[in-house]
Amino acid sequence: MPPPVTLSDRFAPVKGLTEARIDGELALFSESRGAYFGLGSPGTRIFELLDGQRTVADVCSRLVAEFHVDEATCQTDVVAFLADIERRGLLIRIV
Repeated sequence: MPPPVTLSDRFAPVKGLTEARIDGELALFSESRGAYFGLGSPGTRIFELLDGQRTVADVCSRLVAEFHVDEATCQTDVVAFLADIERRGLLIRIV
């Protein structure tokens, strides 16, 4: 199991994912896992911001500005989302 996600962590999508947009939301196919993953609207935006350079805190700051959500709630939700999709093998942690 990966270590807990922190606000200073940086992530990028794993290589080998096939992406498709369906009604504005991202659908991912992982060849290595042989599985499809659907991301809702917030998950799609988070995934778009994961470039390996931005920290989780940077991603949250962007989301707070774009969606006018509470920062603490945003951080809690983003950390949980990233932990979930990291466990599913969709992200790599940049160290």
